[in-house]
Amino acid sequence: MAGIVHGDIKQENVLVFSNGEAWTGKLIDFGYSCLGTSDNEMVKVARTRPWQAPEHNRDQFFQLHAARRMDVYSFGMLICRTFLSDELSASVGKVGRCDDPREHLQLLEHIDSLKASSGFLDMVLRALQSSKAIDEACREDLRRIFELTLRHEPQLRAANFDSLVSIFASEDVV
Repeated sequence: MAGIVHGDIKQENVLVFSNGEAWTGKLIDFGYSCLGTSDNEMVKVARTRPWQAPEHNRDQFFQLHAARRMDVYSFGMLICRTFLSDELSASVGKVGRCDDPREHLQLLEHIDSLKASSGFLDMVLRALQSSKAIDEACREDLRRIFELTLRHEPQLRAANFDSLVSIFASEDVV
């Protein structure tokens, strides 16, 4: 997942560990970064299937403002995997669990095809609605996050993380 902080593009990963009583997740930087001086400057964006935005097919260079929206999409994918892995066990929840390389490639192609239209967001919202493990307040916050992050049209996604931070900062925090 590529992460943008104050205009920098950074490759981030998630470390998850337990202290015996609770689990903690931390986003960490593994050093992939580049600086942009203007929103129209071209920057190289890392790609990891299926976590990348749908418009990140083969091209690796994007304008910085577009890369920010791609980063928002990747964040939505991380939240989706974190909260709905069980509900989406036949798709996103199965990534990394395929023993057969052909099955894994078919899974990635299926997810990519859903992400090319509203199909992926629709599937995520249905899974969220049917989840029995997520309470109503959290479900509403997640719905808002998914609608801001997982739009296949980049111009309909949040332009940056400001609106997402406001959801996390609300009283009904996820």
